[in-house]
Amino acid sequence: MLPEGFSSLVALAIEKWDWDALPKKNSDIWDALLYTVFLGATVRSAQASYAKEVLGDLLEFNAAKTVPEDLAWSKNAIKVINTELNSISGTLGEGYKKAILHIATQQVESLDLSRTIGTALDFFKEQKIDIQRIASLQNDFKHTLDLTDLAARQIHNVRYIKAVLWLYGCGIARDLVPPNAHVTRFLDECGYKGFGWSREPLDGWQIFTPACNCMRDIAKRVSSDLKQTITPKQAQAAVWYLQACRGLLPSGYKKQLTPLALIDFLDTQKWKIHHLNSKLGDIEQLEGLAAELKNSIE
Repeated sequence: MLPEGFSSLVALAIEKWDWDALPKKNSDIWDALLYTVFLGATVRSAQASYAKEVLGDLLEFNAAKTVPEDLAWSKNAIKVINTELNSISGTLGEGYKKAILHIATQQVESLDLSRTIGTALDFFKEQKIDIQRIASLQNDFKHTLDLTDLAARQIHNVRYIKAVLWLYGCGIARDLVPPNAHVTRFLDECGYKGFGWSREPLDGWQIFTPACNCMRDIAKRVSSDLKQTITPKQAQAAVWYLQACRGLLPSGYKKQLTPLALIDFLDTQKWKIHHLNSKLGDIEQLEGLAAELKNSIE
């Protein structure tokens, strides 16, 4: 059973929908992957974007080509991170910034990040990833699924969640959803069996197909409510807005932020969905957004 108001939240989430815009340059495809690299169970999207921005030029495609052979790359990355750490005292979002920069440091020092970059470069070369290849997959579910499987298996530390989010960033994969905590908790809330029973997060391959199937069912229900075709990707967007906002709240407040409550919050703030998207994506606005959300349901 869908939470009351969820279909209306989807309608807001797809206003001026641009998540299916195809990349214009090959570098855009690489850029979409880099964002996902820093995501994790405790890492918010704004933090991942911030870490990617901090390392900037070191991650750009042409520079990244040297990473597997460049013994100085990790030292340079650590130097850039430390410079940023020394400059953020007293800035907005300092706590969020420090947390992700420490995680990024661990990824660099353990060689996890360079290994991810190296395997991603190999994957892009072997699979001939470019804007033509991505465009050819726009309406091809089978081959998009095949590419997701390959990315999840061949790129270090990517797996199914990040693979789907990467393809989202490339404007495709509209019938797939990432099997992350946002999606699985929402499906559990909707009463779908097989979600929420494990205290430990399941590996993506264990839950990927069931999650996609259930979100496809939800998309059909929302399509009926809104009398227009809704893709699983669009339904997932509404789930992301809801769960990302809940994630900013203390535990006692999370469930009080229902789809209807979030819609009321947007109405009160006189925000369109792009205003919320902007705040969720800006590491310096997360604390203010959290306070506003908490005040709205007290």
